[in-house]
Amino acid sequence: MKFTANNLSGLALVLVTTLAMAQQPPPTDLEGAWRGRIQLPTSGREYQAELTLARNEGTWRVTAKSPNNPCMGLLTPVSWQPAGTDGGIELTFLGSRALTGCNDTVVAFRRIDEKTFQGKAASGLDITLTRP
Repeated sequence: MKFTANNLSGLALVLVTTLAMAQQPPPTDLEGAWRGRIQLPTSGREYQAELTLARNEGTWRVTAKSPNNPCMGLLTPVSWQPAGTDGGIELTFLGSRALTGCNDTVVAFRRIDEKTFQGKAASGLDITLTRP
């Protein structure tokens, strides 16, 4: 393919548009406090959690602790970004920053309504986020 001024200007426009879209800040309507409900896939047992989002980061804490799981109940950093075209988000739970040996987990959430998101972790945990 022979490059011409028209081809290069078109390519430049596509690159600038793509970069501008990638650098847009996350939506601010998601910032603030959220409640989390985690349901175990095998037993159906539920745990509560607290999530706080600001800009593209935040914190997560399951409100229960477990003597068998030192990672449970820790204040855990999260990062987040918009995902998909339906207003969903992707949360990365940075357990390794909370305590060495804890796992990092990425969960995609779909927006149910203005105050509710639902996601499923790779481990099978169902997670629902609701705005108080």
